[in-house]
Formats: sequence, structure tokens, C-alpha cells
Amino acid sequence: MALKTVSPVLRARLWDVIYSSVERDQRRSRTSLGYLGDEWARLYRTHAVTQRARFADSVETTKNQLVTNWRPVLEKLNYVHALGLVEWLARNSSGEQLSREFAQAMEEEHCAYRLIENNIVPIASEEEGRAIYSALEVTSRPGLGGARAHLLKAGSSLTTGQYADSVRESIHAVESVARSLTGEASLQKALAEISKKHPMHPALKQGFNNIYGYTSDANGIRHPMIGDEAAMVGEVEAIFMLSSCAAFVTYLANVAS
Repeated sequence: MALKTVSPVLRARLWDVIYSSVERDQRRSRTSLGYLGDEWARLYRTHAVTQRARFADSVETTKNQLVTNWRPVLEKLNYVHALGLVEWLARNSSGEQLSREFAQAMEEEHCAYRLIENNIVPIASEEEGRAIYSALEVTSRPGLGGARAHLLKAGSSLTTGQYADSVRESIHAVESVARSLTGEASLQKALAEISKKHPMHPALKQGFNNIYGYTSDANGIRHPMIGDEAAMVGEVEAIFMLSSCAAFVTYLANVAS
């Protein structure tokens, strides 16, 4: 469950998912020996053009080229590149089989990152993982899709080291749920409205407002950064905000229902 790492076994398993899928597609497409099948030729060419700025006429859609260019990403590059390729493939592949196999390998190898709805999301502990999964479950209800999208984007931003963006998306998820449930424009007013129907301890309500205040005041999180000052937020704060806001979202949705 170590962050910023992908174990050697998981790297091998993720590559096996890709390589096995390539071979299945070759058999299904009945391509000439050495060339990629229809699906993987499309994926490889699209990735070369959109992610590596290659001109289409210079892209050879052969199995050897795919292995030469993609295996080192899984085998040698850091976690951002390795998981970034997995995320891109999950988002751009046809069907859901590839995503399911990636997600299964990551879960079985106890990776600190999980593939959730084609987004790589960090889960530093099983407890935080349950909080995030619970929030994604409740936000599948009608009218809460905006909060769900914000949570997934918060996780994806955290994985790539965009910590301020992650915190911003986490609190946006809370705001989105509060507005959807009450119609109020601000979180403070929404909490006041919810507490009328479901009494909330003053200290608890104040704690929620304080967290919101932190994101409003911290330079570069909810407001433009001033001069060269960096946002006062790092990985620890971003992880805390993601899991805390996920739990907060679940709480608000359950109280309102």
C-alpha cells in the first residue's frame, strides 16, 4: 500500500493484461503475422499521435513496435508514467474487459492506487479506500453526478502530483452535494438548512465549516496564486482532504435522504 510505488509483480501483471489482450485481438482480427489487430492498432496509433506527437504516417502498428515502446513504461519508468499508460488505455479502449483486468490486478496486488471508473485514484489505507468507495456509491444517486465527477478528478489529480487541484476538486464535491440537496449557494447555508431537518452538533458543523475555510483561505487552492507563492498544500493534505471530503459527501447524502 505504499504511495508513489508500483511493485515489480504488479508491473509484470499489468503488462500481461496488455500483452494478452493484444494477442487475443490479433487472433480475432486475423491479421498478418507481426501486425496488431484492429483494436490495438487503433489504440497504438491514437496514443502515438495524441500522447507522443508522432505523425500518423510514421507510426508502424506492429506488435514489435508496441512492445519496444510500451514495455519499458511498465517495466522501468516511475509510477506516474506506468499508471498513466494504464489509465489512458482504460479510458480509450473499446469495451470494459481491459479496465476490469487492470482493476483486478491492482486490487489483488494491494496497490496504493486503484482504477475506479477509468480514473487512477490513490488509496493510502483500506479505511480511506472504503470512504472513497462509499462516497462513489451514494453519488450514483440521481442528481449527485457532479459530486461523483469531482471526487474522481480529485483522485486523478492527486496521483499526478497536482495537490492543490486535488484539494479543490475534493471540496467541490462537497459543495456540489450540498447545493444539489438544498439549493443553497454556499456550504455554510446548506449546512444550516440540513441541520434544520437533521440536528447537527454545533462543534461538528463548525468543523465542517473550518475545513471549507481552510480551502478558501489557503493561497492557490480556491483562489489564484499571488506572485510566486506556492499553494500551502502537499500530498499529505491532499490525501486527507480526499478521504475527509468523501466521508463528508456520504454523510450529507445519507442525512438528506
